[in-house]
Amino acid sequence: MEKRGIPAVTLITEGFTALANASAKARGMGNLPIVSLHRDLEYLPEDKVRADVDAHFDEIVAKLTRRAAKPAVSR
Repeated sequence: MEKRGIPAVTLITEGFTALANASAKARGMGNLPIVSLHRDLEYLPEDKVRADVDAHFDEIVAKLTRRAAKPAVSR
């Protein structure tokens, strides 16, 4: 979506932060907005997952509405 100029935020769990950043950089998207959520989401009940996403809400909105100094991708 970012490549098409549509703001997007990649939501990942903490254990994949380094991999997500490396993958984005390898694809020429080093400044891709990424938000790391709780490490063990798959083991949490839905209400806890929602609470974790809610706790990151402001960060997600800020990254969706940011005005990047340069495009998120190289063309």
